[in-house]
Amino acid sequence: MGEGRKSEEVMHVRGRENNIRRHRSKSRSNSRRCYYCHEPGHFIKDCPKSRKNEHSEHANLTACEDDLGDVFMMRNLCDYDYLSSVISDSLGKSDWVVDSGCSFHMSPSKNVFSNYREIEHGFVSLANEKKCNVLGIGDVCLRFSSGYVLTLKNVRHVPELCCNLLSCASLENEGLKGKWGKGIMKVVKGCLVVLKVEMKNNFYVCHAELVLDSVNCVQPCVLGKQSRVSFPDLPKCTAVLDCIHADLCGPYSVSTHGGKIYFLTLIDDFSKKV
Repeated sequence: MGEGRKSEEVMHVRGRENNIRRHRSKSRSNSRRCYYCHEPGHFIKDCPKSRKNEHSEHANLTACEDDLGDVFMMRNLCDYDYLSSVISDSLGKSDWVVDSGCSFHMSPSKNVFSNYREIEHGFVSLANEKKCNVLGIGDVCLRFSSGYVLTLKNVRHVPELCCNLLSCASLENEGLKGKWGKGIMKVVKGCLVVLKVEMKNNFYVCHAELVLDSVNCVQPCVLGKQSRVSFPDLPKCTAVLDCIHADLCGPYSVSTHGGKIYFLTLIDDFSKKV
């Protein structure tokens, strides 16, 4: 009898534990909430609506891939003529597009060249694998909006182009460097800012006038009006005599009592005292 009561008590305790576990599982399942459909009882990994959307997304992706294939097919057939018309409408004949991937300066207009010579069997390859014939090579003299006059050497004449291309590689070979930042490109020669180019329709375009007269006559005047590159910041002085600025003034037409026509000023950078 004692053993029977103990077994009944054990079964009763187990039954209570099972009921508690079932109650807890039901409460936990009810407290679960899907972050996708916001319904209780399951998580997003078990959400049937999410699985349906996955199938629909795969279907849309297949459709998009098919659409892209058609687009690329059309692009290969008529992309160059279409892009040429779009770019030609937004640019003028005197505008030059700065191209970092262009090996040489190129222009579709023959009337901009000086020292022009015709060539045969020349061509250039574009980014769309299209080959365009090069009919000649020459120099192009340009005056930019800053007033700087620059002679572009060995410019290729490519009539099939839709715009003038300014090669960054050729500019570097001519002693010029380009600096990019905040939608503005600065072309620098030594310590002089030769040209500032602003971004237009996601590419850098500079306006330049064709120069037909001699460059040597106007170049000194233009150089005198150029702005210089800003000097880099130096560390500030923290004590007296860390840095002394010296300036020699003279000669003066009127001499001192001792017959001196020069004088030297010494200024301490920290204390600003002479």
